[in-house]
Amino acid sequence: MILRELRKGKGLTQEAVANSLGIARSTYIAYEKHINEPNIAMIKKMASLFDVSIDTLLEYNLRNVIIINKYSPIKREVVSNILSGSDDMAYRVNAYMEVSRELSRDKVTS
Repeated sequence: MILRELRKGKGLTQEAVANSLGIARSTYIAYEKHINEPNIAMIKKMASLFDVSIDTLLEYNLRNVIIINKYSPIKREVVSNILSGSDDMAYRVNAYMEVSRELSRDKVTS
């Protein structure tokens, strides 16, 4: 989600970022949604464009790759969608998880 936040913080569209980086919009979207990970040359370009350190981007990307790669392909897709989704989606997922936990506890105590 950091790429999306950085992009929006600069007031840029996905198309504008992709053009600045010299890549297709679909490629940038794949990076932003954690479907693909950029190579080091692209991370350097992104760091320069967004005016952040390479470490900032690498730490974030590495953390997400490690977490997401533990899941099956279908779960990876769901997690990627959640990570790149809106705050509203994250809120709904958290609410769902809370209800699920409560229902699980109710079944155990019944």
